[in-house]
Amino acid sequence: MDQFLQWADYIFVMEPEHKRFILENFPLIIKDKSEIVILDIPNEYTRNNPELEKTLRIKLKEWLKNEI
Repeated sequence: MDQFLQWADYIFVMEPEHKRFILENFPLIIKDKSEIVILDIPNEYTRNNPELEKTLRIKLKEWLKNEI
């Protein structure tokens, strides 16, 4: 995961627990990053779930503008 955090311009997580995990396990990598954004999406979806994709697109639209 650290290689993904290193090149990320933005860090988005679904739940507060995910943010806490990143802060606790990768403090040196994220120290120069901007805020970690919590999207408030319950982590109850299966991988590649179409409903999750739809929800992510809606939540990320304001942050990523024309990129999604």
